[in-house]
Amino acid sequence: MPKAPVDRSVAAVDRALNLLEAFAEGAGAVQSLDELEKKTGLFKSVLCRYLMSFEKRGYVSKISDGKYQLGTAVLRLGRTYERSFDIARHVMPILEDLSKSTSESASYYVRNNDARMCLYRVDSPYSLRVSVQPGSFLPMDQSATGNVLRDFGTGIKHIERSTNWVRTSTNVGPEHSSSMSSPVFGVDGHLAGALTVSGPTSRFNPASNEAAKTLLLKAAHDLSIKLGAQMPDIVRPSREGSSKKPKGRPSQARISRK
Repeated sequence: MPKAPVDRSVAAVDRALNLLEAFAEGAGAVQSLDELEKKTGLFKSVLCRYLMSFEKRGYVSKISDGKYQLGTAVLRLGRTYERSFDIARHVMPILEDLSKSTSESASYYVRNNDARMCLYRVDSPYSLRVSVQPGSFLPMDQSATGNVLRDFGTGIKHIERSTNWVRTSTNVGPEHSSSMSSPVFGVDGHLAGALTVSGPTSRFNPASNEAAKTLLLKAAHDLSIKLGAQMPDIVRPSREGSSKKPKGRPSQARISRK
């Protein structure tokens, strides 16, 4: 029998991080000892010792009514992360892997008012391919990308369990291509963009390409985690939800957890 992996984590550090994350779960609001005890499962005597250390280093501050809130040291870490964060370093390797695995073009789109902008793209190795340059603005049409940016715009918290996470379209948009797209989320579950695989309709059939759907769904899930989202378990894409020149929202299909 294979041996179980050895857990080399430090229990005290895990408890400390769980305590800090309890403030994030409260949307940054002030927390009482009772609330922290309920969220962390730690006794108040233990919480007080951790909070004293956090307060000493500026990660937590105690206010007049005896409650606690995050301190300025957390903001300093956040600002440092923002300055060092380069989304291209996370997006481009995923696009390269998607394009290599599917042999089609892989793109990352964001919404800009009533348009969708191709922010990053890796072209298909085939000479016959749809040409969309990074920085191009395209309409919020009934393409798979347009549907994803519209339908998931309210964030991950408002997604129903029955929602199909991969949308497909055939011969739609000024590109006249077929495509499949899945949402990418960021911090606090806000929609960050759409990860899309596309190709000429004569070659790429997104509605029946289950292998590409699975690759896309996993790539979008992994990228969301890299961008700070707390994602549910990966779901399996359904064959439903595709459309040929769709006139409305794609039909929703039940999804199951792996």
